[in-house]
Amino acid sequence: MQGLVAELPDDAPCQTLLAAAHHNLAQALADDDALDLARSNYKNAIEIWESLTTRFPNDNDSRSKLASGLENLGSLLDRMGDFEPALEMHLKSLEIRRGLLDAFSEMPAYRAELAGCYDRLGQHFANRHRVADALDWFSKAIAECEILVAEHSDAPRFALELAGKYRNFGNQVLVEDPAGSLQWFEKSESILRDFLTEQPNENLALRVMLLTQIDHANGLDHLGRYEEAAKFWGMAADLAVGDELQELQANRERSLARMQTAIDMDKLLEAGTEPQSPEQRADLAGHCYDRKRYLRSAQEYQKTMSEAPESIAALRFSAASAAVLAACGQGLDAADIGSEQSTVWRKQALEWMAADLAERSENLEENRDSIRGWLFDRDFVSVRDAEAMAHLPEDERRAWQEFWGKVREVVD
Repeated sequence: MQGLVAELPDDAPCQTLLAAAHHNLAQALADDDALDLARSNYKNAIEIWESLTTRFPNDNDSRSKLASGLENLGSLLDRMGDFEPALEMHLKSLEIRRGLLDAFSEMPAYRAELAGCYDRLGQHFANRHRVADALDWFSKAIAECEILVAEHSDAPRFALELAGKYRNFGNQVLVEDPAGSLQWFEKSESILRDFLTEQPNENLALRVMLLTQIDHANGLDHLGRYEEAAKFWGMAADLAVGDELQELQANRERSLARMQTAIDMDKLLEAGTEPQSPEQRADLAGHCYDRKRYLRSAQEYQKTMSEAPESIAALRFSAASAAVLAACGQGLDAADIGSEQSTVWRKQALEWMAADLAERSENLEENRDSIRGWLFDRDFVSVRDAEAMAHLPEDERRAWQEFWGKVREVVD
């Protein structure tokens, strides 16, 4: 192909075929995790399409393909953690998509492609843990899909796309508001049920339904509604096969076990009795956290790690979360903690976090993403964000600033 293009450098059809070849190769390389080679081929395809759109500004097919290449390169760069160049690609694509729709508003394909572009921007900001920005872009994607569904009720594929957009929005809401996420999963499931009534063997719809039910189950688990979560894990399992089926069945059993644990822990709290083992005390600590009794949670985690030192690595991050929340006055038992205790718990949380960072840093390949997540974890806002830390004593503020600096050094 490259030899033919070399012989006919001004031949637009040959250039178009070469761009498509680079683009298809890039997708295959990305699927095989050859990310650097994939990036190079995406750039080659984009360069050719940019040349074609310059030579033939009314060639809308090349403009659309250029937008697709930019979007796919942006998604690849997101995957590689190269966020700023990724955003540049997404925004360039957005400009093209908007221009095509403005010029040809009667063409539903251009509106659908714009919705997809908005959706990728939402995913981009979700990857960066910028929840508000992600929700803004996902909302734009939903608005375009709702127009498509309203104007083209005879095209069920648009309803299927809308179901996916509702699911994406719900997943982002889940980060901060598990209860609020459920309505979006329900919206998605409602569309999918109607779709599958007409086309029961449509693989994409079945897949989106499975993923939405998984998300719904996760939301219910976050809320401690374990019996309902087990129901959704079970429905998802009915659509799964192989290893995925086994994993979903295990998740269902885990939710049922959590339900029983929650019942047992409520009884223990009501009776005022002490846990009978370190394992039971760890369950109590987690249960108190779920019930927003953060001081009691931190205390029980601390006792568990003292009784069973082998549990320290598994529990200290959860213990630090509870300790920080208790120290900043959150939780149903916040009235039980004074200023001196708050200082003690913040310092203990920092000690736990520093130890956790040191241990996880020994295997960065496996732990980098989880460590990066600390920079966005809402439990640590009071000891991470500059405005929130303004009230801390100077020595504490400096210690936390140094810690977060080390975290950034590790993940960057």
